[in-house]
Amino acid sequence: MSPRPPPKLDEAKFARAHDLARTRLGPYTKLVWPAINPGVKLSWSWHHDVLCEALEAVTLGLVRRLIVNVPPGYTKTTIVSEAWPTWPAEFCEHPERRWIYASHSRDLTRAHNVIRRGVLESDWYREAFAPPKEAGIATDQNTQGFFKTVAEGWHMATSVKSKVTGWHGDRQVIDDPLDASGIWTAELDACIQWWSQKFKSRQRDECAVVLIMQRLHARDLTGFFLSPEGNADGNWLHVCLPERYEPKRRCAVSFSLRGQAAPGHWRQLRAEGTEVHIDDIRSVPGEVLDPKRYPEERVERLWSATPISIRQAQRQQDPQLGESSLFPAGLWRFWHSDLVRCRELNAATEENPDWPLVELLPPIDDLRLACAWDTTFDAGQSTDFCVALMGGRAGALIYLLHETRDRMDLVRAEAELEALVTRYPQCRTWLLEKSANGPGIVSRYRRKVGGIRLVGVAGESKEQRAESITPIVRARQVLLPHPEIAPWVLDLIAELEAFPRGRYDDRVDALVHLVRHLQEGMGDTPFAPRPRPEPTLPRAIAISPDGEVTGGPPGEALMALAKLDRLASREQARAAREARRVRRAGEPVPKRTRWTLEPER
Repeated sequence: MSPRPPPKLDEAKFARAHDLARTRLGPYTKLVWPAINPGVKLSWSWHHDVLCEALEAVTLGLVRRLIVNVPPGYTKTTIVSEAWPTWPAEFCEHPERRWIYASHSRDLTRAHNVIRRGVLESDWYREAFAPPKEAGIATDQNTQGFFKTVAEGWHMATSVKSKVTGWHGDRQVIDDPLDASGIWTAELDACIQWWSQKFKSRQRDECAVVLIMQRLHARDLTGFFLSPEGNADGNWLHVCLPERYEPKRRCAVSFSLRGQAAPGHWRQLRAEGTEVHIDDIRSVPGEVLDPKRYPEERVERLWSATPISIRQAQRQQDPQLGESSLFPAGLWRFWHSDLVRCRELNAATEENPDWPLVELLPPIDDLRLACAWDTTFDAGQSTDFCVALMGGRAGALIYLLHETRDRMDLVRAEAELEALVTRYPQCRTWLLEKSANGPGIVSRYRRKVGGIRLVGVAGESKEQRAESITPIVRARQVLLPHPEIAPWVLDLIAELEAFPRGRYDDRVDALVHLVRHLQEGMGDTPFAPRPRPEPTLPRAIAISPDGEVTGGPPGEALMALAKLDRLASREQARAAREARRVRRAGEPVPKRTRWTLEPER
């Protein structure tokens, strides 16, 4: 079915409009819009001129690598993937060019290919622009995914999951190579591998590559192209237009004219000698991109319905760190084992004395301990890290005590588990994620380590799990060891701040399991340190003045005395630790508790 033709104009306006459309992409896009989007009114804005003029620079050969980052819904696909390939300056002047279009979905790319073919085969297009015979559509190769011209040019629709071996293009158009949900899966890294190992080699001489996408992740294809590794393929012209204007991130890029004269109609591009500059025309912080189609009220509704991290990436094209993070670096408090040092560190801050930046770590015996693991399958350099986090809770506060992080196979992970069990005998809960080597470790140590069990993650994404602990984290009730006694904390804070768009998230997974377990029971009655039982004997057992045990079976009496001895020894050890701690702080040492073997009354 042929697309609907543009509305009829009188002969003079018809000739003038089509003369402009032959040489300028902006007027052509306006003209072809009813054929591409029938029944949809076009609202033209300044950013459309920016996109059209940047693409004209590609057609003129001034730019070979172009990245366009614009929020969803701002007509970038219509201009780049549907209007530009059919523009007479591209198609009619160069029918021999070979185009390869790729997206995250082959069905989507094919739908765009059908629209392009419909425009090129329409009667109004041929009447208006009179393409040469070589630009005719060949009948032997004319399908939804692939059609040829008489001049042996062709247009191929593919996807990042499809094979393109044997095909080489003069134009590569990559339109949203990653679905928004792909950042939580292996598709994120697979997209980079697809470009590096497959698509990059599918180019003819002087091939131009255009990437258009909304930002999703710091490691998406845009992030890769802008990195030193990705930028080695050529200098990318990066046109980035956030939905709300940010002066610090103002789009201001330039490219060389290579001895050519700048077209006079490039209103959005500023020419200075042999250099052309693309500038964001906005000047007021927070100013919206298209106030006519997306006024402030509509943008505000979109933003309020979008999580901060996703909003910062997809709407602002900045999947970076800071306040958009679930775990901003500035919200953490710390613990220290030295009381004097705690006072010195807090004296240098303006924190509330009742809620200091650095707290003194309670005795280990006063903490309810747990250890959470995020395991891997092997120790290869390409795998994620295996992480174990030990933490404890006293009252409403959770203290992170220890981290083990390395690439480990099953044998190494088991050795680390045994080392932690020996180091922290007070720990009675060991949580291993129900994935990778977790089930194998639990199965092997179920009879050796008390409290070891699996924790499931079914039905929840990583971000959903992380958001479940943000209330307690943002309440600053999770304390990390101070960096001067645990330098690894700085890496932990950086990984937490980068989540969910950083390179690694192994620490995040382990911390989520640990905090979710330890915060159980924090409802109306805050958890307090476990009370120490008083050293009493069963009612049926008594001790005579000369020390003889009377009453009750002899076995029970001996067991009761042994338990009493253990409690007394534990309390004496705790008192000794407390004495050493306060002695270092210069405070008077409290008197030790005297234990008397008195039968329970």
